[in-house]
Amino acid sequence: MGLDYIFRLVRKKIVLITIFGFSLCYCIYNFSKNSHNDNFLVRGSYTSTSSLKHESFIWNSAELLENITTPSKCRNSIQGKYFIVDDRGFVCKRTNKLSNGCCNLSSSLINRYSCNSCNSNGCCNIYEYCVSCCLDPNKRAVLENIFSSSNSNLRIILSSLADQFELCIMKCRTNSFSVYHENTYRDTKNKFCYKDLS
Repeated sequence: MGLDYIFRLVRKKIVLITIFGFSLCYCIYNFSKNSHNDNFLVRGSYTSTSSLKHESFIWNSAELLENITTPSKCRNSIQGKYFIVDDRGFVCKRTNKLSNGCCNLSSSLINRYSCNSCNSNGCCNIYEYCVSCCLDPNKRAVLENIFSSSNSNLRIILSSLADQFELCIMKCRTNSFSVYHENTYRDTKNKFCYKDLS
């Protein structure tokens, strides 16, 4: 057993110890960072309905009811086969969507904040109408109740949303209150809900 062999063995152990040390430090850093974020979410601005009124979340206002100008670009629901809804609350046929993503206001078949296909429980049988109805500024009080949820996973999702359009897109698509046991719709016809049902 030569001196050369001993140096190689020591170098291997030093490399392994160094890699292990860096990995351990990285894990500790990430764990402490995630714990801090979880504590912020528990104590932060999404723990109650009243604390929802923070500066970063944008609600549709009553003034938007009159503002129907066509902006340079609109976000929309994208995936609809027959309809889309844009971030101004307009529902239109996919064929009436402009190249900027907005519904064409000159179309005769266009509705704003439409609850067509929706029932009084806030559930609709057409996804785009669910989002449009949800975008109505008068639905703010109903939607604020969502932020009082004690579900930590929901609070994390809500913390990533910027405005009412993103909230309505998410809520109509993934409402756990519209299903039994997470695999069967309560109402197979009206399965897109913006309200939390009891």
